[in-house]
Amino acid sequence: MRRCVAFVGLLGGVLVAAVALAEKPSPGLYPDLQTVVPKHLSIQNADQREILRFTNGIANRGDGDWRMRPDFKPDVTVAIQEILDADGKIVTEKMVSTFEFHPAHNHWHIANVARFEVRGATDDGTRGHWGGVVVNDRG
Repeated sequence: MRRCVAFVGLLGGVLVAAVALAEKPSPGLYPDLQTVVPKHLSIQNADQREILRFTNGIANRGDGDWRMRPDFKPDVTVAIQEILDADGKIVTEKMVSTFEFHPAHNHWHIANVARFEVRGATDDGTRGHWGGVVVNDRG
């Protein structure tokens, strides 16, 4: 009889440990965003300015999805990034940017996602001096 009680007690301890492990949040799967090579380069002259225009693409090479959700505030729409685990449950969320509606394009932009620097190059193609910054297409 004592052996049976000891076995049940051990089994109960294992079940409690398994339940405790199941309640611990699993690590999140994070995105790894990388810009792709810009295409469709063009130079436009407008209002005595030369504007370099090009497409911008972002590839996600990470294990997790790049999930953003809006949080509507009175004067701004905040962008909240959600990190999920392998079961699709949110394990963390953080305010990372803002959404901005672009009426000319009739869609939303996420602020401060991409930054491009225009630099001169030396004759051998190595990196030269800084020449300007292109942050986002606003026109």
